[in-house]
Amino acid sequence: MEDFEAKKAGLKPLKLARDNRARPDQNKSNMDKQGYQTPVQDKEISAFLHEPSLAKFITLDPNDTVHPDQDIKPMFKYVISMSWKGQCVREIMANVYNPSGKLCSSITMHRLRILHSAFKHSQLHQPETHKHYGHLDFPTAIARLLNRYTNKPTDGSKRGKLANQCTTPDKYMQAFRIGLSVTTERFASPLNFNPNMTCYFSMFAEDALFGANLDAYSVKWTGASQVNPEYEAVAMAKAMRWAILSAEEAAEPVLTAFVIPWWDDKGSSYSRWLSHQTVQAIATIDRSKFKFNAPRHWADEQDQWCTPKRNVHFLIFANEAGLQHYVNQDQLNKGFACASQLGKPTAKAKTAEDDHAADSLTAWSVPAQALFEGHKYSSHSMVTGRAAIQ
Repeated sequence: MEDFEAKKAGLKPLKLARDNRARPDQNKSNMDKQGYQTPVQDKEISAFLHEPSLAKFITLDPNDTVHPDQDIKPMFKYVISMSWKGQCVREIMANVYNPSGKLCSSITMHRLRILHSAFKHSQLHQPETHKHYGHLDFPTAIARLLNRYTNKPTDGSKRGKLANQCTTPDKYMQAFRIGLSVTTERFASPLNFNPNMTCYFSMFAEDALFGANLDAYSVKWTGASQVNPEYEAVAMAKAMRWAILSAEEAAEPVLTAFVIPWWDDKGSSYSRWLSHQTVQAIATIDRSKFKFNAPRHWADEQDQWCTPKRNVHFLIFANEAGLQHYVNQDQLNKGFACASQLGKPTAKAKTAEDDHAADSLTAWSVPAQALFEGHKYSSHSMVTGRAAIQ
């Protein structure tokens, strides 16, 4: 095509200069120029070369991916290194590397400081726990922690669905703390427990290196605690049964605050437990005005928050002693008003005359009939002034 265009324009074709140097193999035949193939005597190598499919000879490790922009040179031990993340808003992230220099995961400096404080505290007060696990150093303990919660289990255990392992925002946990004297989280992990709580339970024994207690169902629920179970029908119903039994059988004060999705009284998996005498409602918040902490908010990924698919319901499971001992109605109202960004909180039942007082709360110390139609109610609460379920 180029020659045609050149002739059309009246130009002579360009002649290439010839290389007069002789080729080293110019006197050889074409077969000789291609070279001879040395006969392969090794049977395994011969089979490898002539096998149509080489897949059975190749083993790939999916975890052995090399990331030149992330990995570092081998340090032959677990290390934690700091790096900047983000371009406009720059913040420091902690990167955890394995002995071969590969990046295990990243974690926010905020959570890393919390974990370091918990690790040092357990070293001081639970030396037998650290002895049991071989006195791991902090970077190694962090790497093992991240592996437990980010990689798929290899021992056949079930960790639940990560998408359902959201956590209650700090502002609502603060409302529980000041209004209900809550000090314990029943379902948490070292990566998401609230540092304002003095006690938390997780699913792995090794989490004790960071101050965790093992298995919420290993003990009766006593004192004031918060429950945010996995949002599966079986898990929520089991947690409610445990809370009711703990409140009924305890002589001492017991109060358990629940944060759960609210379907309706007929369609929810836990509806049959809501008519129990130990159950009271605090509030129901519209899903569009409430956001959970995302399951991996500690890793500072793009989505720090997750919007629930349904409205969020706040419940109290308590015996009479628990209500008398733990509930501070005024502080609870103020805490929820602050958390939900209301104006002035209200301690009375919601009526048609004061709908404006609950802009983002769809139920705010509401009459029980508004939440549990069809059940039988008394006209007073034991302590809080809200309608109680009989």
